[in-house]
Amino acid sequence: MTQIESYRDLRVWQNAMDLCVALYKATTAFPSSEIYGLTSQMRRASVSIPSNIAEGYRRSRAEYIRFVSISHGSAAELDTQLELAHTESAFCARRISDFESIAGRRRPPIDSTSQQTQRNRDQGVVRKRGNVDPLTVPSRPTPYSPPPTPPKRYTMQTHLRGRDMITTQEWTKDEIDTVMDVALHLKRERAMGASQAYLRDKVLAMLFFFSSTRTRSSFEAGIAQLGGHGAFIDSTTTQISHGDTAKEIGEIYGRYYDGIAIRQCDWGIGNAYIRDVAAASRVPILNMQCDVYHPFQILADLMTIIEKKGDPRGKTIAVSYAYAKSYQKPLSVPQSLILLMTRYGMNVRLVHPPEFKLMPDIVQQAADNARDAGGSFEIMHDMDEGFKGADVVYPKSWGCWVTTEDQNESVEIGKQYSDWIADERRMSLAARDAIYMHCLPADRNIEVADAVIDGPQSVVYDEAENRLHVQKAVMALTMS
Repeated sequence: MTQIESYRDLRVWQNAMDLCVALYKATTAFPSSEIYGLTSQMRRASVSIPSNIAEGYRRSRAEYIRFVSISHGSAAELDTQLELAHTESAFCARRISDFESIAGRRRPPIDSTSQQTQRNRDQGVVRKRGNVDPLTVPSRPTPYSPPPTPPKRYTMQTHLRGRDMITTQEWTKDEIDTVMDVALHLKRERAMGASQAYLRDKVLAMLFFFSSTRTRSSFEAGIAQLGGHGAFIDSTTTQISHGDTAKEIGEIYGRYYDGIAIRQCDWGIGNAYIRDVAAASRVPILNMQCDVYHPFQILADLMTIIEKKGDPRGKTIAVSYAYAKSYQKPLSVPQSLILLMTRYGMNVRLVHPPEFKLMPDIVQQAADNARDAGGSFEIMHDMDEGFKGADVVYPKSWGCWVTTEDQNESVEIGKQYSDWIADERRMSLAARDAIYMHCLPADRNIEVADAVIDGPQSVVYDEAENRLHVQKAVMALTMS
């Protein structure tokens, strides 16, 4: 039993344990991504309140983190933890009652706002009864901040077998929350070396029309860690160029494999091809990137923001164009970013030169998402303005495909904006604790300065790792 003798500390510890109980119970109803955001709020709050209450928050948060590490264990373990928290809270209640009985009065709650109570606290006034020693009251009032409001509940979705993942727009927010929940669980399991053979004997076809570093490796490693096998297929080694149609690929590969992942980024072709394969396939189709969407990258981005910044709601993200020489890159990353982050109540700034606009229907969907989720969406044409005060900056290059499909012309237009680089000066315009994100690869010292991408605000490697976890989550949910 916790050894606490101070009346005030008992009140603080009782509140902390009650919050702990609420968090334990919430684990069965909330996604762990949102619970982590709540505990992050508790941590941030603890630095601005008096030390004795802050300690209560810290201890309750430590108790919760300890509980999370076993929360996927047996029901008996859950019951044990709940019983311990209840016992601690009840013990505090009895000791508080003893204190109040001795003092001969009912102690007002520590968050009382009555004027007389406030004056008594300011002046250190305590009533005495007989020869009983007075309770110790601080000479200055101790403000109390109630626990953060619990995040909105969500319903975990368990009916995702056979679902395609072509764009996050076709999945409900509950379904995406489920992906986040499972991804965080798989990440914890991998950190502890637990077996994750949820897809034993399953085989994933990975059809690439476009080169890859992270996408191929993370999908191939992910399916192997889930107990299955990934078959890498380079489109140039197939008969696709000799007549195999999307329908034939869907029909035939759908009978050989348990899932088909495709990367086809050709402008005006990629998304249509993937949807044609999906229409003919009897197994899930996973979009590893097309000309319109890059869903798995953006799911990894969301997971990273939740881990680094807590609840995304109300945070500001600058999705900005940045100059690059390498090639005219697809629109899929910025388009998928503005679609998903607006659904999570973020304040999304889309920043680009006038010629580098995104597809109009995607922009309209992002605006609609922001309205529905209570965030905001704005388009800006000044990179400095876009960075100012942002919590997350995501500057990357893309081609001006909506303006012109001529790649040479796009290159010439891009040269006008060679000063659109994420450097230290621009990072200083963002919030002090802002994070820098990029899907990689980046054109170093052209698109982003080494000091930024290798600096303390960069989270690009954690972001890249999370590709593995979100992809495993979607595969486990759709291919099991």
